[in-house]
Amino acid sequence: MLNKEEEAVRDCMRVIESDASNHIAWFLMGRAKKQINDLPGAIAALTKAIDLKEDFMNAYLLRAETLLATNQLPDALSDIKNAILLEAEEESAYLIKGRVHEAMGDLAAATDDYTKALELNPFNEEASLLLGSLLVTEGKTEEAIRFFDEVIELKPEFAKAYSERSKAKQQKGDREGALDDLKKAAELTPDSEEGQMISGEEAHFDDLYKDGIF
Repeated sequence: MLNKEEEAVRDCMRVIESDASNHIAWFLMGRAKKQINDLPGAIAALTKAIDLKEDFMNAYLLRAETLLATNQLPDALSDIKNAILLEAEEESAYLIKGRVHEAMGDLAAATDDYTKALELNPFNEEASLLLGSLLVTEGKTEEAIRFFDEVIELKPEFAKAYSERSKAKQQKGDREGALDDLKKAAELTPDSEEGQMISGEEAHFDDLYKDGIF
């Protein structure tokens, strides 16, 4: 939690040296290795954790996410299905499953997964962004705008939802509406990189839009 992953790995190794059957130590080592981008090491540690505890849902989730990062998509999908079998109401599992399906090019399945995550938690911001962005990618402009309208009505201070709706409006050809949404996103997050890029003199918006802030 303090971003001291190397220390965490060493601590986990000390535990494992005294008790190699400690599945929590293997799991925490896998998490630490993932954070330092040692993805093969993370997968190996998480595999050991799962071998020791076959119903370790969080280990399946983390290994699936790591396998996704290494583009081992069928294995990632297998892990996430195992996680859902263990806990059918785990919304994060459906987010990872959707990302795997999207990486596989199965956009219909990805849509179902993101929708399921939102059914479990309508306030899940990541699920909202993933589903809305997917609609934009598919060229479903009107549907994407209506979707983000609903998201913003539910969470009026959700800056990224305005940014994503701006993309849909740009795709539709509503330049003024797209710029208005960008301005709103900047107002809500003035200290963010995006907010600093967007905020400023009105004349700057033309250049930002033209140069592809998206």
